[in-house]
Amino acid sequence: GGASSGPVRLALEVADSADAADRLVAAGAERLGGPVVTPWSHRNVRLRAPDGMQLTLFTVLDTEQ
Repeated sequence: GGASSGPVRLALEVADSADAADRLVAAGAERLGGPVVTPWSHRNVRLRAPDGMQLTLFTVLDTEQ
């Protein structure tokens, strides 16, 4: 939901998207959405960096239990 991103959104795979997002927010980024778990078992968090670039941080969740 919400406004669409600009012409470029950077997606980065990280070990823990929720933790990485918290650290980026503490450093000045704006949280736009998430964390949410996608149907394909990724945990996504959307952010806007101070320069306006939109970022999606994602973690591939372990589906083997």
